[in-house]
Amino acid sequence: MEFNFRNQNQLLRDLKWAADHDGLDNPVIQSLARALVLGADDEEIEGMWQEQIHQQKMAHVLFQTPPFRKSRLDEGEINLGKDVLSGNDVRAHLQSLAAGMHVCGGTGSGKSFFLAWLLLQIAAANPLHPCQVWIYDTYRTQMRNLRPLFRQVGRDLIVLPPEDWKWNPLEPDGCDPRTHLNTFVDIFVRRLGFPPRARITLQQACHSLYEKFGIWDGRSDAFPNLVDVYEWVWSAPASVSHPFARDAILDRLGGFITAVGPKRVAYRVGYKASDLAKHSIVLEGRGVTELVNHVFIESNLFAVLQREIQQGNFNSPLDLLMVCDDAQRFFDQTQPNQRSDDFQYGTIGEMNPMEEIATVIRGAGKGICVATQSMVGLSRRLTPNLATKIMGRSSSFSDALRLGQDMGMNREQIEDSQKRLKPGMFVIQVSEGDWREPCLISVPLLNMPNVVSDEEAAESVKALDSIPVVPAPEYEKWEPQHIINAITPTKKKRKDSQDEDGSTPRNPNAPLPMELLEYLKSIARKPFLNATERDESEGVTASKGNNMRKKLIQQGLVNLLSINPGSGRGRSFQLLELTEKGLDLMSQFGVKPSAGHGRGRLAHRWWSHTISQWLKRRGVKPVIEDDSLGARVDISATTGNQKIAIEVEMSRGYELENVKKDLQAGFSQVVSLVNEPEAVQRVKAKLERELGASSGSVHVGCLRDYVEIITLALN
Repeated sequence: MEFNFRNQNQLLRDLKWAADHDGLDNPVIQSLARALVLGADDEEIEGMWQEQIHQQKMAHVLFQTPPFRKSRLDEGEINLGKDVLSGNDVRAHLQSLAAGMHVCGGTGSGKSFFLAWLLLQIAAANPLHPCQVWIYDTYRTQMRNLRPLFRQVGRDLIVLPPEDWKWNPLEPDGCDPRTHLNTFVDIFVRRLGFPPRARITLQQACHSLYEKFGIWDGRSDAFPNLVDVYEWVWSAPASVSHPFARDAILDRLGGFITAVGPKRVAYRVGYKASDLAKHSIVLEGRGVTELVNHVFIESNLFAVLQREIQQGNFNSPLDLLMVCDDAQRFFDQTQPNQRSDDFQYGTIGEMNPMEEIATVIRGAGKGICVATQSMVGLSRRLTPNLATKIMGRSSSFSDALRLGQDMGMNREQIEDSQKRLKPGMFVIQVSEGDWREPCLISVPLLNMPNVVSDEEAAESVKALDSIPVVPAPEYEKWEPQHIINAITPTKKKRKDSQDEDGSTPRNPNAPLPMELLEYLKSIARKPFLNATERDESEGVTASKGNNMRKKLIQQGLVNLLSINPGSGRGRSFQLLELTEKGLDLMSQFGVKPSAGHGRGRLAHRWWSHTISQWLKRRGVKPVIEDDSLGARVDISATTGNQKIAIEVEMSRGYELENVKKDLQAGFSQVVSLVNEPEAVQRVKAKLERELGASSGSVHVGCLRDYVEIITLALN
């Protein structure tokens, strides 16, 4: 075809630009382009064409028109949102979510509302063959508020907090016991950081227990659990396991069981992942450590995956979508060498279990959705296996650049997204279909009132009563003896046994070496340092510090204490608390524990110190253990003409008494911070019944939410 247009090259460039920017959707430009291509040689037509193209280019340059294409995604059960340019619904097929999804956006970008909108779409899709959802809400209790919205579309959503877990990770769930046992050992060795010798001992313990319970012979009505493993290692003769391997398992597995709660793992048969997969569930993790959440999620995901693979399912219809909100910690490849506690695992170059799941889960008819605030630390192995990508507003250009490149965005689109995106607006690229161009969508704001109480959450769990479980009542009040009582093993060590550093183990009653004594003095004088900070303070390596802490625990001088500061204020970590024996030893050397942080146990003093430091940064004067008004309070805060009492309640039973005495003493407002999240509603109800109108001056909340609760009182 021969063009009569005076500048044929310019016409071709204009046509390409118009096609790349959806300019040919304009009916005027369509008519002019058709006339020019067919050979119209008219200055007026050419002028009109140049004017129309110029207007579009100017709008584009002045950012009046986003540099994105209009979406052509108009088929599928899922409505992802509205295209910003065309106003049409952007749709996708439910099955496409089996290829994985990554939602990335900074705080306030609207990720949680997008997930809520997506999950409601899934709940309403295909009621005859519904796709269930597991929502891992590990640090908050926001996703539970989807429950009433699920009911509106005829679906039930169970809220399963940690106190209702009935978990036995050694239960094969219908899979080959050998395959399951290898997976169990692998997860615990990697997550708890067992040394190579300990792995062999752990494998031997589990194999022996499977034989004892008849699992190898096909028994399926009772299985060994984590406490059985601990007890087996504890009572094993010295000829079976190396002392260092034995101590590593007892220290770390004992600490893990204590962190999750012995009652929650004291089951011969617990909730099977295959049974849970028949329900839509919010799996909450608030109140347990980050490590516990890691192991709980991974063990359940692997159990589901193994069952599907063993049954030979391949490219099955999507029947379960697993959503990990605030999942940065679960997929952070830099995390293994940066943890501040003793539970270190893996290396930066090693594929972690969650990455393995993302690579193979699609064919099993299961999907995974990962929501993160940043791309920092995320492995390059992960993002290719999360095919649908959603980018929200971010304050980091490096995040936008990396994710934008993964989505096929050009530099202009990436820069525009940095300026244009606002809460509820996203750039999206779907995994399948005829249209792979990134497009700009907006998501409606859902009304998610805070209406699901702990009582309603507990009521929802009754839907799982039909799942058969077999408890192990002998372990409900179990405690790891070698840590809790700080006694040494009853079995005598062999003469040729050695510690990790190659030295012969010392008599636990022998005098402390000078380096251990100095380390213990540091614990007394600086009680709030975590493991990494203390090692740096004392100038010792992490390996040597771990060994020194182990020896102090074995000699009954210190105990480990886990601290969970709450979402947004750092990761869980461990402190060392002096026992009575340790305090007595320090007093013999004239070393007094650090003063000025209040009374009570170390956890109480840490919270009093932390809250006081936060108040000081706010310009509020705090006083710890203030008795100036005649009633001793944990912390007082003076601002303007009002004086606020803050009570740190680490145990139950004294909340009402403390609030009453503070109000009677003349404090204008009282903040009661309880340690257990599930106790908040109970304390509120009790105060309203007892105090009536006076309860309006009382603010009750979870200790980990102290910033939000105290801010209400200060304002």
